[in-house]
Amino acid sequence: MKLKLPAVSVYVAACFVAISGCGGNSHTASSPVAPLTQTLDLMAVDIACDSVHELLYAAMSSTSPIYANQVVQIDLKTGSVVKAMTPTLPANASSLSAVALSKDGVVLFVATAPGTGAVAGNIQLFTTSSGNSTGLTIPLGTGQEVVSMSTIPNSTKSIAFNLLNTSSGLDGGTFIADLNLVRANGAPLGPSFTFSPDGTKVFGFTPATHSLAIAAVSTAGISTPILSTQASTVTGPGIHTAGGLILSDDGAVFNPTTGSVTATLAYPSSTWKVAADNAPGPEEYIATQNPSQVLSYNLSTNVLTGQATLQSLSGALTKCLYVAPGSVVVTTGQGIAVVSGLPLH
Repeated sequence: MKLKLPAVSVYVAACFVAISGCGGNSHTASSPVAPLTQTLDLMAVDIACDSVHELLYAAMSSTSPIYANQVVQIDLKTGSVVKAMTPTLPANASSLSAVALSKDGVVLFVATAPGTGAVAGNIQLFTTSSGNSTGLTIPLGTGQEVVSMSTIPNSTKSIAFNLLNTSSGLDGGTFIADLNLVRANGAPLGPSFTFSPDGTKVFGFTPATHSLAIAAVSTAGISTPILSTQASTVTGPGIHTAGGLILSDDGAVFNPTTGSVTATLAYPSSTWKVAADNAPGPEEYIATQNPSQVLSYNLSTNVLTGQATLQSLSGALTKCLYVAPGSVVVTTGQGIAVVSGLPLH
């Protein structure tokens, strides 16, 4: 049974000459067309996307008026909630912190924040088809909270997650988990990380120190960083992969071997940017704040190709997710915007 979301608004913004829906089929037009933006009034702390089945998973805030501390599965074609999953919070814990979907779309990983005192958080596993818990749990250490979590290229069921030591505020390391088993080796890479397209390297970025770390991935986990380099001109706030390139969210292109900055893309200026990870290219997608919009940017030509204004989305940008060519999802913690029809060149 599908539950229709309350207060869903749809609006359009001027764009350029090609359009692609969530399924990725595209055509050219002789005059400007408008991408479609659908705004969902859902307060999510994190989101994950199943591009094949056009489903979005949103881990809801503890302060959300609906679905608080649940994970909702949303049909991107209709904007309807299909089902809600309810993780078990540890004693004294108040919220969820992150969510990730296995590469095959079968298993959903849900991280809970640690409780007060000596209560540890965990990562719980759910089956997406039924919405039920698998009964498998990845335990975390006392005071450790998952800051970010993602899938790994060429790995069907594995995920990676970065930890924060809540007592000290220090990086607790980035680790790989295979279902309920955490690989032995982890490394402090920074709060934002991304993988090379073949999954053999992981890149971490720490905005406070402008540092990039590169580490190898193996069956044992993540190695001690091969190198750590600083680029004072790179502010982040995060790092992502697009079209096979390793980039910061403010447009710096990194050499995947040396970590040096080889180019800087001409992104429009804004006070904050969050780019979509794992876009196959040549287009990549960037959500910006002040002005609040989503941009499509061609990596081959270094040219802005289109934009959609996020007029009805309040709050600070937290994530931009690639769905399909021309389609992304953006969240601010106060709402979710589904943008489709950005141009392809």
